[in-house]
Amino acid sequence: MNSITKKFYLDIEISKGMKVLDVGCGKGATTELIAEIVGENGKVIGIDSNRNALYRAEQNINLNKLKNINYICADLSNLDIENNKFDAIVGRRILKYLPDPKSSIKQLSKLLKPSGVMGFQEHDSTNLINDEKMPLHSKVNNWIRKLV
Repeated sequence: MNSITKKFYLDIEISKGMKVLDVGCGKGATTELIAEIVGENGKVIGIDSNRNALYRAEQNINLNKLKNINYICADLSNLDIENNKFDAIVGRRILKYLPDPKSSIKQLSKLLKPSGVMGFQEHDSTNLINDEKMPLHSKVNNWIRKLV
């Protein structure tokens, strides 16, 4: 999973020294991956509305002695990160859970530097698999759709 996500971040040109906002960071797995890419001169801010997940994420940065990460508990509908402009804004598996993804992206774009990049890694297999050839895959996808 992390190799695919890392490739995605490198493909959208996240690099050393950048300041990145990780939207819906959860327990911080992707935030730590971004921190590795941007290096010690870069900065990553992870935001999530789940305090318990952020508590775990903060434990990990202390355990791993990561100094280029900060976490903020916030909801995208009332995100207030004043005077912050980011080189990149990213998220993994977040848009499908938002009530109004288009509005959220519009709000987030105000936090980008003029040359900034925004990239969301989402998963969708609705048109990729022939249900007749892979009935178990179809069954599991249906369970996931019902769950979400």
